[in-house]
Amino acid sequence: MGQVRIRKSRAAATRFVFGYALDHWRYVLPTLLGLALSLSVFALAATLSSPPYHAWDVTYAALLALIGLVFGLSWDALARYQDRMRLERIASVEDVEQVTRWLPPAHATTADAEQCFAAIRACDRAWRNHQASTQERVFFYTTLAARAVHSMKTPLQALALLVQAGEHAAQDGRLEREWPELARRAWAELRRLDGLVSQVLHSVRLEDFARDLVPERVSLPALAREVINAFKHDWVIRGIYPRLEIDGDPETYTVFTDRKWLRLILEQVTRNALQYGRSSFTVRLARDGEDAGFRLEMRDDGEGMPPEDLARACEPFYTGAQGRKVATATGIGLYLAREAANRLGLRLSLSSWPGGGTTVTLTFPRAQYFAPEHARLPG
Repeated sequence: MGQVRIRKSRAAATRFVFGYALDHWRYVLPTLLGLALSLSVFALAATLSSPPYHAWDVTYAALLALIGLVFGLSWDALARYQDRMRLERIASVEDVEQVTRWLPPAHATTADAEQCFAAIRACDRAWRNHQASTQERVFFYTTLAARAVHSMKTPLQALALLVQAGEHAAQDGRLEREWPELARRAWAELRRLDGLVSQVLHSVRLEDFARDLVPERVSLPALAREVINAFKHDWVIRGIYPRLEIDGDPETYTVFTDRKWLRLILEQVTRNALQYGRSSFTVRLARDGEDAGFRLEMRDDGEGMPPEDLARACEPFYTGAQGRKVATATGIGLYLAREAANRLGLRLSLSSWPGGGTTVTLTFPRAQYFAPEHARLPG
């Protein structure tokens, strides 16, 4: 075992010497040439001058120069050998976590090695940041899946009860009379399930938002009516009256954006209003000025949020005091709406106070060239 280790050490030393010679021939060769020229000049001067110099003096000077050269190269080789051993240990490490163990605590002995170790440290930092980001995403999606599955239990149980109620009504001959109400409630639970699935899918699509982006001209009044009408059965079941208010000409509220993502934002806020609202939900379109942008305000009359909940309302999986009372609350709706708004270049803000409901404001920047033609004509 010891002989094998000695042979390996000799082979490593031999490779290092040859590698060092190949790497430094540009320095060694000019030095030797310069030494030879110096000795030639020294010998020529010795022959022409009086008194003449002895050959031993020339040899002694040459030996001193060679000893100095060998000493300098050996010192440099020893320093580089230590750095080379560190690099070989790093290259042989299988556990990436142990890479920093072999890095020198301070500066390396040579500039080349310092650059190598600096590059390794930079790669290690980048890898650790990537690992932290990956772990954060894994935690996010794991929590999202767990929350979504848990929230799906309630509408599934409600659908099972509705099926049982339909079976009992059919046995008693009441199915024809009770079917409209049963169907309306069943569709409401199905839409709730669809909303949970949509939250999960769109949370994943946020990772590659640009690929899923399809900008087009969108009429905000038409889109707002479309979203309100999509939940018409839910409004009836919850006893909430939705209303759309538009300041000025509805045709001027036209934007150039992704219709699907903008609809997602409106749907998430609308679902929150259905969960926490009491009797009314108002969507209002208003301008800040003739040459300014405009706002889309969505206001419910629920219990509102205290300041500590309002500050964290858009954090993922944060439900707040009111959300803990609702079994289907996932804490992902406002987070998803805010992230989508940021990627669309919009600003989403919230205002709320206990007992005063919650208002979600979506601010669109000034973009007159997206308005209808007659709105851009002078005069």
